Amino acid sequence: SYVNIMNAREYGLPQNRIRLFIVSIRKDVDDNSFTFPNTKELKVNAKDLLDDIVEDKFMKVNPNIIEKIKTRKLKSLDILPTITKAIGRGGSSGEYISNCAFIYKNTGVLRRMTPKETMLFMGFNKEDYFRLKQNGISDTVIFNMSGNSICVCVIEEI
Repeated sequence: SYVNIMNAREYGLPQNRIRLFIVSIRKDVDDNSFTFPNTKELKVNAKDLLDDIVEDKFMKVNPNIIEKIKTRKLKSLDILPTITKAIGRGGSSGEYISNCAFIYKNTGVLRRMTPKETMLFMGFNKEDYFRLKQNGISDTVIFNMSGNSICVCVIEEI
């Protein structure tokens, strides 16, 4: 088995998402030539994945944590903190606050991420999102799928 820790931001996505990858190849076919891919330059700007206009329901932010969001210090405005399913709810988890703060500091608008944005930050495209919506998949399910997914670009590189 081959083991490597990989971060999505090192493979083309503006999201800090570190995951352990294990590739196992049957011994009878493994010629020991497998290597994990080299890192790539980040070419996508985080702001490019954020919508300028969103539905009103994404403008509703938990009022108990608005000041925390506004004053949250972020390591980078170019790299989104790790997406988790917490970003779709109105809770007060650290991930929710960090993601709202990221949106606020990049756009000047206090809001939550949209399901489409979460998919884009995971490496899926807009067509993937619209296909899910056309098939009746709810925003909640899309948030959960995004938060539990592996970044597309990392898997493609492997």
